[in-house]
Amino acid sequence: MQLDLNDELIDMLSPATVSEAIWDAAGTDIEDIMKRTGLTGGRALVIPRGTGQHAVALANLGFTVTAVGPADEALELARQRAEEDHVEIEFLIGDPEAYQPEGHFDLVLNLSSSFNFVHGVGEGGVLAALQSALKPSGWAVLRMVNLDSSQRRVDVKDWREGPEGMLVLEELEHDWERGWVSYRWLIVTRGGERFEFQLGHRGYDAKWICTTMFDAGFDQVDLVGALDGTPFGPETPVVIYAQV
Repeated sequence: MQLDLNDELIDMLSPATVSEAIWDAAGTDIEDIMKRTGLTGGRALVIPRGTGQHAVALANLGFTVTAVGPADEALELARQRAEEDHVEIEFLIGDPEAYQPEGHFDLVLNLSSSFNFVHGVGEGGVLAALQSALKPSGWAVLRMVNLDSSQRRVDVKDWREGPEGMLVLEELEHDWERGWVSYRWLIVTRGGERFEFQLGHRGYDAKWICTTMFDAGFDQVDLVGALDGTPFGPETPVVIYAQV
């Protein structure tokens, strides 16, 4: 059975993808970001939104949050969690106006190795658009897949046990020309049902992203390997703390 990411996939995989551990991990991410940036509140943009875990964590700290993403099941999960936590979040459906107001946000988060929802940015590019959305001394925090480490995992096939007896088989392929990593997951439930889905993302070269961010107008660009400040290395993600 081939599943579209925008139909029942999230419902079927919810124990694996949006368990309470996901929300706890997002809270830890935001704590690490607060410690490193020194922020305690303000306006925050989360793009892309995902299931809203980081947006909700920020709102729980008192931030005024705008979260951008597609109209999918993940949006409903985000809205439900925000309601359960009694926080208000502005959810926008891929609206380019979200990041275009100049000097609007204290914090911009892009933690999903994806610029897919940053549209209409003009000649300056995505990073320039994010830079212009920040207030003076505002922070952009990015977490991306490390191109070097993803290239070393070319054609990897692996399996693991998931929750509720699921068997999860994962296959990776790398498009060398595009720097694109494709994932294929085959899920076999305890009852023998088989589900398949695919997605992909781009890997980013650490030196390139740092240079490009300086070119986009950021005054400070710090490269680390995790949101808690773990040093960058060949097997870590590319994590950037950048300030205007």
